[in-house]
Amino acid sequence: MSVRLKIDGAPVELQRAYSSIRVHAPSFVGFYADVSHLTADQDHRLELVLPTLAPGQFQGVFFDNVEDEFTDALAAAQ
Repeated sequence: MSVRLKIDGAPVELQRAYSSIRVHAPSFVGFYADVSHLTADQDHRLELVLPTLAPGQFQGVFFDNVEDEFTDALAAAQ
């Protein structure tokens, strides 16, 4: 699956995540990136390029170990 992420126009390396302790295709749960370099209390633009997905398959972008915040805009590229 080809997935690309840019934050504020800069490419971000994505890693595959598994629910097992080893690479095991049936336990693939998605992708993750270390974004600890981002500045707090500043707006950032995320550009996520995904392959064609079935309706409802995209579940969103999630952050761990940060204060809750909500997205005020989400748009598909034209």
